[in-house]
Amino acid sequence: MLEPLEAMPERLKTFLTGLSDQERAVMEEVFMKNLGKYKSYEEVKAAVEAKSPELAAKLYQPTSWLDEKAAALGPEARAYYNAMEERARRYQAYFYTGKRPTDAELKQSMVEDVNGYRALSAAGKADFQKQFPVLAKFLGSDEFYKEVQAWG
Repeated sequence: MLEPLEAMPERLKTFLTGLSDQERAVMEEVFMKNLGKYKSYEEVKAAVEAKSPELAAKLYQPTSWLDEKAAALGPEARAYYNAMEERARRYQAYFYTGKRPTDAELKQSMVEDVNGYRALSAAGKADFQKQFPVLAKFLGSDEFYKEVQAWG
């Protein structure tokens, strides 16, 4: 199995390894210590922008990159991506309310992600893999599927 940093797209890896100590401190403050204080993604983004406009510019660039990748998907792969994104937003909402999803809920979400990928047609999988090759590698991996099933 790939290590998390090795599995990341180069653009994201460069972002994470290029953060200054001050930027890491802002991220820790906003995302680790105070995330439950915010009610939405927009409030989190505003907090980061208020503390470090430079970090905000770096931080939200990968988001627009993901949006561009998603926009390039065909209808079947895009519907799958949208379902995954909806689950991710649902779990973000937990954190915005100061809660944490249970391990069972997180496992169920991962199972849905893997099963949804496996249910795509060959063309849908190829389309998704073209835009998100590392994620497709994990989602299509029998080893990853077994780990997800055994988790919790």
